[in-house]
Amino acid sequence: MTLRKNSVSALFPAASPDLASAAESAKLTRTDDLVSLVLVLAYAVVEIALFAGHTPWRDEAQAWLLAETLSRPMDFLIIPAEGHPPLWFWLLRALSTLFSFEQARYLTLTVAILNALLLWRVLRGQVLLLALVLCNSVILLQWGYHFRPYSLVLTTILAALLLDRSGRGVAATWVLAIGCGLHFFTGFVFALWLLLQWRRGIGVTRLIGPSVLAAAFGASALISGMNNPEASSNLANLIPGTLDNLSWWMPGDNYRHPVASLAYVGLLALGLWRSPFILGALLIATVAFAAGTAVVYGEHPWHAAFIMVMAITAFVAAGTKAQALALALVLLPNAVVGMSNVRNSLQYHPSGDIDIYRSVQADAGMTIIPTQQLVAWPDYMLASAAASEEFTYRSGNNGATLGPIDWRTRVRTAIDPGLTTLPTPYWLVCKDCPQILDFIAASGRTPTPVGSALNFSDGHIYAFRID
Repeated sequence: MTLRKNSVSALFPAASPDLASAAESAKLTRTDDLVSLVLVLAYAVVEIALFAGHTPWRDEAQAWLLAETLSRPMDFLIIPAEGHPPLWFWLLRALSTLFSFEQARYLTLTVAILNALLLWRVLRGQVLLLALVLCNSVILLQWGYHFRPYSLVLTTILAALLLDRSGRGVAATWVLAIGCGLHFFTGFVFALWLLLQWRRGIGVTRLIGPSVLAAAFGASALISGMNNPEASSNLANLIPGTLDNLSWWMPGDNYRHPVASLAYVGLLALGLWRSPFILGALLIATVAFAAGTAVVYGEHPWHAAFIMVMAITAFVAAGTKAQALALALVLLPNAVVGMSNVRNSLQYHPSGDIDIYRSVQADAGMTIIPTQQLVAWPDYMLASAAASEEFTYRSGNNGATLGPIDWRTRVRTAIDPGLTTLPTPYWLVCKDCPQILDFIAASGRTPTPVGSALNFSDGHIYAFRID
């Protein structure tokens, strides 16, 4: 099975003619377009349904809360202790001047639906590949409606592919450089892109401008992360983490298995053996990403998805020389997982931060003063509720009033000694609660359970009244 000439225009267009007659080709294209439209509409409906039942988790809220507090010019260029480039925070700051957090979240829902349309254009005629990408768990969730920069990163990648198809390779490179301002990991996709553009004959001088912009965004992220103790490296995770990232495509019990990693490399070779330069460039970028993120960030599905979009970019670049079946086999397992996750998400809506805040309000009454009487441990346990409900609360780690978490000063396991003298009653929201409850009880105070909830990112969380 090969990519058809009329489906994926390539960076290196094939010379062989299409064997189908013009009439047959037109008929197939119309049928493919109709099926693709149904897929895009179905994806849009699913995204809207998932969005309606989703309560933001702490990473969604943290960026918003931090963007609202940026004040010094340097903080806009180097986001304090986040380890991210600034463009997403600039966008959030602009949105915060017009919309509330809950209103602004519609942005990524809209972008997710736009991305489905762009994927239709990029993969036109390849209905199977389009279906598998749209059903991918990460494309449905974290790179879909979640209020994070990933959906916009995907927009820049797809826009670059479409611009390149129309012969505007330099403009496409500028668009992808802008994507590097949304997330540091886009730099790996950008590096692969530069290799492909250089190979097709675009002069180095024409690529310098976007490369400088991408490098500036990357430098901003690196300097920002230097002040974040959470971003420390872990060399012991190099081998297992790299294998885990390379086996992203095969979830389940074999997720960390070396065989899954080797099979992934084998499938890439099967699909791209006719384009050895593209295959080599893809493998270099992929292994570099897998190793680098294993050492610094660990393994997360929404990070490993960068490996997936690099593969898609390479297969689109190879065009009719690529074996589409190999890419389909790579995408299939996570498409199955995606369907399962959609079903679970539609049946169960963990809304822990909001639910737990409602439990506290029900027990305390509406006169509660969150800055004085509401404590979270660890400190991020109420971040999404604070963003949605627009309140601040007290950190159980160091007593600070939150706002965004300041990763530079907090210690994950620290307990604020002021909790033993804080006027009672006050209310505590926590996970893994025995340590902090024992600390409070040792001072003669009595914790009383008032509620529990299931949090999207942290599992079960609990609320206590401290008397």
